[in-house]
Amino acid sequence: MDFHDMNNFIPKTYDISTAELRYKINETLKIWKKLTYVNHTVKYNGSEFNAGTLACMALNIVNQDEDFDSVYELAVEMTEAALCARCHKDDTKPEEIQELWDYATQTLMMFWESEPFAYVDADRVRTICESVICDSVSETDGESSLKFNDKLFSLVWNACDIVIGIKDLYDAVGRFNDSLTICGLNSSKANLAKIFDKIYKDYYNVFHSTNSVVETNIKYVADGYIGREYIYNCFSQMLFADFFEGLCVGHSIRKCEMCGEYFVAVNSLEKRYCSKSCAAKAETEGIKLKSRETSIANIYYRVTDNINHKKNRNKISEETCAKAKYIAKDKYIMAKTDSEYARGEYITEMDADKLIKEATENFDE
Repeated sequence: MDFHDMNNFIPKTYDISTAELRYKINETLKIWKKLTYVNHTVKYNGSEFNAGTLACMALNIVNQDEDFDSVYELAVEMTEAALCARCHKDDTKPEEIQELWDYATQTLMMFWESEPFAYVDADRVRTICESVICDSVSETDGESSLKFNDKLFSLVWNACDIVIGIKDLYDAVGRFNDSLTICGLNSSKANLAKIFDKIYKDYYNVFHSTNSVVETNIKYVADGYIGREYIYNCFSQMLFADFFEGLCVGHSIRKCEMCGEYFVAVNSLEKRYCSKSCAAKAETEGIKLKSRETSIANIYYRVTDNINHKKNRNKISEETCAKAKYIAKDKYIMAKTDSEYARGEYITEMDADKLIKEATENFDE
């Protein structure tokens, strides 16, 4: 399931259109998912940043949580639980509904204490969460009980979307940076365009799921600039939009080789450190430049982790998982000895879905 395509969230038996449900989600939560691009900057909830900064802030949330994989797995489980509850509203137990509400509320409030989401009014989010649980209370024969409704589904979906979206963004930025290192940080414009094109196409479904932009406005802003204002359907699409917009204007998200924090490198792909102090520490401690071999390995480990995630969610069998990882290891070994392959086909072929498809087709014959 592509958790970013709302069409996949609609049970076939449910009697509401996709467009109406999107409207309910956005009207229910009343949380701004609006970015305004002006020149090389982006405005978000009254604050202005270099394009790419919001996505960079979101990635540092992953950095601060050593167990983000578990957070991600829980988000997937809760998404599936919400879908199940929505298909079987009358059979969903009150304690299950309470668990979904608790998860959504705690997750949203956790993120709204972190940048970039801290720029949204947290009290407003809390009020919305409380109103959702109040609206879920139903009176039957003089007794109060919780009933699953569209507002609660919307709340859970938005909470899960933030987690899953950040995980996808983390993978996309990691692949982009590792690809740059393999090809050489001072890659030609043609190589850079190929890397960008590859990452963009791989994550096209996340960024361009149906009706990803709810509303578009072109407006005049100060100093003679025309701004492009977009209101997104969900936060994952908003963050990906900021990442791609940054790349388009020469802003890349890099990971500091000293402290590990993500930072936005303006008009440079060769910056290795987030600050002068990190650069000085690196020089003092003799930190070596991230090697091409390390980047080749990073791509291999990232793709095998994704394959394992699919197996853990019962999307593929143990056998298919083992075959896909076997193929990935072959490609990894080849990339270590064939620099031409590493700079080209290796980057393209090391995709979890492609490897699973290859494993299924090759071993079935």
